[in-house]
Amino acid sequence: MAEMFTATDPTTGLVVREVPTLDAAELRDVLQRAEDAYDGWRRWSIEDRAGVLRAIAAAMRDDVDSLAMLMTEEMGKPITEARGEVEKACWAAEHYADNAAAYLAPVELASDATRSYVQHLPLGPVLGVLPWNAPFWIAFRFAAPALMAGNTCVMKHDRHVPGCAQA
Repeated sequence: MAEMFTATDPTTGLVVREVPTLDAAELRDVLQRAEDAYDGWRRWSIEDRAGVLRAIAAAMRDDVDSLAMLMTEEMGKPITEARGEVEKACWAAEHYADNAAAYLAPVELASDATRSYVQHLPLGPVLGVLPWNAPFWIAFRFAAPALMAGNTCVMKHDRHVPGCAQA
């Protein structure tokens, strides 16, 4: 039997969600999918990546109440704060979509060489280990800039917020 991530509503003590953890084969599959996706994603233009992040923000705003309710159920976050966190995650997606080109532009450096510069290139799949206390905000604070830079992301969410992680 698989180990479970269990979310308990802290206001009632009742289990609201159980999600099985990944076994070794499933974990290898996730990592391989991140590697496979990276090969194509890094070739997408910044404008195309930005379009994806903007679409995600729009979809989250369309579903703000159910996304916020996940935090309320799993961690006891007041619903108004939870809605605010979803909005903040949307802001992060849109901020990096709007500003990535400037953030990632090559930087010329003064030196005695013919030309010196810093170039920002994607690294590949990156891992984010995320805490429980702001599951949407911290996920987007990590993933939005990484994705805009051409990387793919694998996130290990806290075991107490499995519904937030799935969303």
